[in-house]
Amino acid sequence: MFVEVDYHAWYIIPFRVSFSAVIPAAIWMYVMYAGVIPKGHSFKKPMMSVRTELSILAVIWSLPQAIIYTLGGTVVAFIPFMIDLINGVEAFGYSSLTTIITYLSGYINFVLLVVLGWTSMKKPKAKMGMAKWRKLQRWAYLFYASCFAQWIFIAVRRAIGHAAHDGVHFYQTTEIIRVIIYIVVLVGYLALMYKRESHKKKALAEGSA
Repeated sequence: MFVEVDYHAWYIIPFRVSFSAVIPAAIWMYVMYAGVIPKGHSFKKPMMSVRTELSILAVIWSLPQAIIYTLGGTVVAFIPFMIDLINGVEAFGYSSLTTIITYLSGYINFVLLVVLGWTSMKKPKAKMGMAKWRKLQRWAYLFYASCFAQWIFIAVRRAIGHAAHDGVHFYQTTEIIRVIIYIVVLVGYLALMYKRESHKKKALAEGSA
């Protein structure tokens, strides 16, 4: 006997949020912004004080989702999808492109999540040495970019799916709003990073003068 579940019911939504990427995405955004906020800003010190702990928490929260949705989804969905695409059963279009980008970015995220997460622990970090560790941590920028690519294209794919099956409605609008939020957050981060790098170059130029 199967019990029908309304996945949009108010009492189901908290569970869906807990197992979705919403919470780890918010934590990763915090970690990103903590690194690029100017040093003189009042938020800098309190944000940086918990940045390492939050990044480890985000790794722990993200790994099960990466295993279930990316690796598990590869077996049950992506491989059959690619077989159908190659055999011409599935027509290549914008929806197909978003699916491919979503999974490719998911693979990048998974590898970097494991490597960067492990080396953020105290013992591996101390064993590597700060110079080597900082060099490795530059891959975090690729991780952030890949995360945003995955989040954005998942939302776009869902919006396309809702439009194809049900027409324009609340859930499609929600996904569109989510895409806009991701883009705004990413642009804000890039602007702060550009400002930080400009200040560094200016300081180096003044120091060498």
